[in-house]
Amino acid sequence: MSARETLTRLETWAKSPGGKRAINIIRALLFIAVIAFLIYRISLIGWGRVWAERPRTIWFYVVGLGIYFYLPAFESIIYHRLFGASPRVLLPALIQKRVLNMDLFDYSGEVFFVAWARRRKLSDRVLGLTKDNLIMSSAASNIGAVVMLTVLVSAGFVSVDDLTGGRSGWVIVGGTFILIIAMGAILTLRKAIFTSDLPTLGFLFGTHTARFVTISALQVLQWWVVLPDTPFTVWATVLAVYTVAHRLPLIPAKDLVSATLVVSIGGTLDASTAAIASMLVVRAAMEKAVGAGVYLLAGLADTRDPTDGPTHPDAPVSTDRPAKSGTTAASPQSGGQDPDPRDTRS
Repeated sequence: MSARETLTRLETWAKSPGGKRAINIIRALLFIAVIAFLIYRISLIGWGRVWAERPRTIWFYVVGLGIYFYLPAFESIIYHRLFGASPRVLLPALIQKRVLNMDLFDYSGEVFFVAWARRRKLSDRVLGLTKDNLIMSSAASNIGAVVMLTVLVSAGFVSVDDLTGGRSGWVIVGGTFILIIAMGAILTLRKAIFTSDLPTLGFLFGTHTARFVTISALQVLQWWVVLPDTPFTVWATVLAVYTVAHRLPLIPAKDLVSATLVVSIGGTLDASTAAIASMLVVRAAMEKAVGAGVYLLAGLADTRDPTDGPTHPDAPVSTDRPAKSGTTAASPQSGGQDPDPRDTRS
């Protein structure tokens, strides 16, 4: 059996009712295992110590909220450029998208967002543009992670041996090889993979790179306001673990996985393990609570009529209602006609 046939069978099985149930069971077991191991590691430290070391400065929570809402606010600007829609209209759906990706499973947020944007007729290339943004976001984050880890290791802030169990050479060589192959494939197949033109792809990559750098800085700031006397080498190591954990595909509750990994290596850090554990657990719990609340509020706020979307050069124009004052029913280039039905890029 060829590799293509194997992948086709696996994809068919994953879409079947039995396959979906099996995948959900596996994800639930992984989530339970993560929680159980985190409880075990904290029990070794002592729940009383962890509670006593909980963050008390208000700035920890202020910065945490800023980190939480930074991504949807940032993406509202990106999709304003791609779809022409108002950031105010996009923000509730992008908040829901973030919650689904973080608390359900990877890319479930993109599935929701594509369906939402199509109902509002924001563009006739919703799927293609969303895919381009997702690929550029992943590429910028992965390359940024590699560069960041390289700088931290080269500067002596992070010991790869401590993180990889003495297999640093194989990890570096293997990771570099995979990155080169992936980037080569993307460049070679760019026209077949992407919907957007090169300037738009450059804009997406550059803005997502800036987002990665900003989020990393805010993350260190959130930890620093709690333990300002802790050496930077500790925060560099914790940031490295967080970054690697959040790059793992198909793993549920990445914030809890990150906390578990950091607590596991806490004994090698030059800082209070109880304080770090408490800080990470509080951060994970806060994200879950905020996620549940804002998902409901965003759903209530997203009451805009699906047919009342903004006009965009690529968007099919609705003829079910008269055009608003100050807008036109169709662009001059289209001659007032519907988009070409042969265009199936979305």
